[in-house]
Amino acid sequence: MKAYVAKIDAKTLEVVDDMPPKTDKLAKDERFKDTTLEEVTEDLPDNAPRYLVLSYRYEHKDKRVSYPLVLIYYCPGTARPADRMLYASTQQMFATRAMLDKV
Repeated sequence: MKAYVAKIDAKTLEVVDDMPPKTDKLAKDERFKDTTLEEVTEDLPDNAPRYLVLSYRYEHKDKRVSYPLVLIYYCPGTARPADRMLYASTQQMFATRAMLDKV
């Protein structure tokens, strides 16, 4: 499974990456390659929402292989109301910009 965690800047509505690297050797795009969902959730903040984009291997009954993308909106109960509203209101925009609204 591959994962990307996104944070939205409240002032510019731009996606920023604020996840600390697991090691100095890993580039931003390689940080969550070949990981598990448990490892990704351990790195999520306890009091701030995030968008997660996951890709995983899926083998169909006819032996075809695909790698679907899944958008997850993560919002802990301890997040500030302003942050909750920001992420809830930009979820469709994020999905469109990340081209996740296509079937």
